[in-house]
Amino acid sequence: MADETVKKSCIAKKIGLGVALLVIAGGVFVYMNMGSIAKTIAEKVGSDTLGVKVSISSIDISLKNKSVLVSGLSVANPKSFKKPHAMKVGSIHIAMDSFSKELLTFNDVSVKGSELFLEVTPKGTNLSAIKKNIDQNKKPPTKPKEESSKAAPKVILKNFLFAGAQLHPSQTLISGHDLKDVNVPDIKLTSIGVKQNGVLAREAIAQIWEAISKGALKASSNAGLLEGMSADSLKDLSSTMGISNIGGSASGKVEKAKEGIKSLFGQ
Repeated sequence: MADETVKKSCIAKKIGLGVALLVIAGGVFVYMNMGSIAKTIAEKVGSDTLGVKVSISSIDISLKNKSVLVSGLSVANPKSFKKPHAMKVGSIHIAMDSFSKELLTFNDVSVKGSELFLEVTPKGTNLSAIKKNIDQNKKPPTKPKEESSKAAPKVILKNFLFAGAQLHPSQTLISGHDLKDVNVPDIKLTSIGVKQNGVLAREAIAQIWEAISKGALKASSNAGLLEGMSADSLKDLSSTMGISNIGGSASGKVEKAKEGIKSLFGQ
């Protein structure tokens, strides 16, 4: 009887040791593969939010320094556009504040030296098309009760900087012109999710894309790159992006040309 008790005790200890080793091994695996896990999640959330493929080369996470480096981020164009990308980012530097299963707080997110690729068609632009995707995807799809019960972690972003971006007019309605790249004014956002004690990652991404695309389209309009779009298309673009007088410089040039022609005929 005593021998059986000893045997059972030994078996229990071995099982306990095995479980402990599995837990430790699992923890080591998660730690070693944290970047690749974050990459997979970030690509999925980004793609679902923007309605186009979002790709990331790598994500390096340092828990010791509370820092994250995102390398090689690219945002694909909607299918109706010719060029492969709407935006490319070399690197994103992120300074973390605190993190838990329920809430991730970031002190700073710095995006520098990005490239935006503008495509203009009679019906609109690639940048505004992605904004329309966001508007259509605002309501998350209905999920089974088991999945919906698991609340997604929320994020707080205290400071966001998008600086030194270049906009390339890859396709426009302007012909016979040597189109130059346009500098996009720096964009600074603060306190994303602070009042709400966190917002879903897709909501933060939506706010950031809206600010970036709005700034890029304003710069495009000022440079005359939206010339050739119809009044209805410009109106739709203005409504989608929440920008007043977009395309104003182009329409102003057209009106001046009309006045010049009238003056030639004494009208």
